[in-house]
Formats: sequence, C-alpha cells, structure tokens
Amino acid sequence: MRNLSVRRRATLLGTSLLLAAGIMTACGDDGVGSGADGKVSVLLEWFPNPDHISLYTAQDIGAFEDEDLTVKFQPPSNNTDSLKMVSLGQMPLAISYANAVINAEAQGLDVVAVAALIPTTLNSLILNRTDDVQEIADLKGKPIGSSGDPVSEAMWAYALKENGFKDADIKFVAINQGYSPAMISGQVSAIIGAYPNIESVELKENGLDPVSYAVGDVGVPTYDELVLIANRTKLAKDKDYQDVVKRFLAGAAKGAARAQEDPAAALDAIKPVAKGYSEESLREMVDLTAPLLDNPDGFGQMDVAEWQALADWLLANGQLDKEVDAADVVNTDFLPEGGDTQ
Repeated sequence: MRNLSVRRRATLLGTSLLLAAGIMTACGDDGVGSGADGKVSVLLEWFPNPDHISLYTAQDIGAFEDEDLTVKFQPPSNNTDSLKMVSLGQMPLAISYANAVINAEAQGLDVVAVAALIPTTLNSLILNRTDDVQEIADLKGKPIGSSGDPVSEAMWAYALKENGFKDADIKFVAINQGYSPAMISGQVSAIIGAYPNIESVELKENGLDPVSYAVGDVGVPTYDELVLIANRTKLAKDKDYQDVVKRFLAGAAKGAARAQEDPAAALDAIKPVAKGYSEESLREMVDLTAPLLDNPDGFGQMDVAEWQALADWLLANGQLDKEVDAADVVNTDFLPEGGDTQ
C-alpha cells in the first residue's frame, strides 16, 4: 500500500531564477564541473521512482561503467534545484521538465535539454469513477486537487475550457497531504499534474477506480515530460564536458533499451532505491513505465517544433515573460547516432 505521492511539479521560476542568473553572470562559468575525472553526479527532479528506470537500469547493467563513468544520482532539496544548479555549474547534469526548461530560458538561465528521458506527456487529470463522476464533464463544480503549480493549473484550466467548462465550473483545491491521500479520503474528485503510471496504480491499490486523461490529449500541446539538462555555455566550448555528456547518454540509451526489453530487470534495478511502494504496485508501475520510454525517433530525440509549440502556448497563456526560441533550449547533438544502443 503506500508511497501515497506528494509529487512536485515544475513551477514558474520567478525571482529566484533571476537571482541565479545574476550569480551566473557574476561568477562566469569557471565553476561548472565537467565530470572529466569520470565521476558524474546527476541531480534528479524528485526522489527515485519508476520514471527513472532507464537511468537505474543503465547503472545496474554496468552501462555507465562501460563508458568509463561512475554515476551518482542525487534527489533535490526542492523542484527548482536542477535548473539553478546546472546553470551555476554546481551540478554537471540534472533532470527537469520541458516546460521548466523553457521558463528557465525566459528567465536567463544557462541550461539546455540534451535528451528526452520520458518522451511523452504524463501530466494528467485523474478522476475517481463514482456514481456522480464517470468522465471529465462530470467534474463541473467539483473539487479538483492541485499541487498549486501555476503552469499545471493553467494547462488544465485551458483544457477544461476546451471541453466545455466555464471559469465558474473549475474548482482547483490545493492539497498538501499528497495526491493519492486526497483522492482516497474523498477530499477531491480528481487530481491534476498526476501520472497515470504512478498515481493511478496507487489509487487502484487503495480500492478506487481511476481514469486518466493526459493534458496533451485534451487541448494542450504535447511535450517531453522528463528531460536531461546540461550547462549550455560549457557544452558549447568544453570538449571534456561534451565527451562526458555523450558518454552518459550512450549509457542511458542502453539502460532505456534494456528496461523496455526486460521490465523485470528494470524492476530489480529500481527496487532498492524506490522507497515506500509495495512490491506489487512497483512492478505494475515499472510495467506501465517501460513502454513510455520508447522514442520512435531514437533514444533521447526531441522535436524542436514540438518544443516551440509548447513555448508559444506558454507565452500565449501568460506563463512566460517573453518569447523563447526552442532551438536555444534543445540540443540533440550528443545523442547516440541513429539511436544506437550497442
């Protein structure tokens, strides 16, 4: 039964990012660690969970060692750590969200996405089917749990209006105890910003009947959910850093391929670090996550046009301070050629 998720969503980055950008300008890029000694720390966007199976599988099968890398994955202290610390050169690599990377560019941070780790949109509305609620239309006027992330709320307000809701019909409720507990207790009829491969499993385990709708399927541009980020300036001119990023991605590609081919191996890899899940739920989460790693264009590939559509949507809906050129925040030059995982 457990890990009743309190999942953090990437937020608008505000003055803290402007401050970070100012520090970056003051310090230059001398502090950016390249990992040239073969020791690479990667800051996660959240605690280890099934969304990270490609990385932990790569580690478990020795794919990073094959690239002469010793990799350490580190949970963040808060959900903007990855962007700030990579920009400031305090971490060589980190995981973030596509919309957060776009926001970081608008705020002046020195980061670039180098691979899509989850190349599909997971941000979902999950409702619990009851006598009163069977589909999205039944949520008019009913409480919908939210982490308070303004971007996610803006996305879902837009999507709900595209599906016939008026402003008065939308009732977002801030939840502090976690998505799943709020649903289980009946505090809310649905949740937004949750993941069908994580929270839906938790809800079913606790006797609910969840149905999920991805935000990309109901009116908002689709996007890569989780991405690996690097320091853009360092990546442009430091050959050692370029080499480390390329070798890390080669190892990660092997992990993603193995996780898709053998979810049992992925389960074995993530089980020691994904705390609080029952073994049965964790197995189901891994089985649901493994197919999500499939990228028809090859491991890690990102579509600049898709990113641009998201950036344009964020700007048009008041979630960006200025225009962003997606080509400035996407760099696929260091991915294995042709998706090669051999």
